Amino acid sequence: MRNAPIDVVNKSPSQLLNSRCLRSRIPPNNEQLQPQICTNVLPLLKERQKRQKSQFDKHTREATPLNVGDNVRVHNGSQWIRARVTRKDTCPRSYWIRTENGGIWRRNRKHLRTTREDFENWSWDEETTQDREGESGQAERDERERQTVTKSHEEDTG
Repeated sequence: MRNAPIDVVNKSPSQLLNSRCLRSRIPPNNEQLQPQICTNVLPLLKERQKRQKSQFDKHTREATPLNVGDNVRVHNGSQWIRARVTRKDTCPRSYWIRTENGGIWRRNRKHLRTTREDFENWSWDEETTQDREGESGQAERDERERQTVTKSHEEDTG
């Protein structure tokens, strides 16, 4: 725990929590080790927090909202892969996207970058996800797996 004082309150976090200074390498006098109750600190800390927020907000901006059908790149680990926005989620800044390989993901806006690339040569079907509110794509994966098993079975028998 810190013994250095917070600038607004002029008390350290250890003083606020334990009502006294903690021992450190700098020897305190006995008076500093006696409990001293700190009062009216919360409004000062709230005011400090408001000032910090206003300073932070000076350099931030809202990301532009995406529309259904927008071509985007989605951050996936160390690479950016192609995707298309299929719908907006009910959560703020969240979108459902379909990747080039057919995966349906929900991603936050900070992981999506708009692109001017033309994705017309995709081999995906244009199935919309409007009717699948909140599904994780498990049914689609099951169907693809069934198709793969059926194809491999036909190849083995034929």
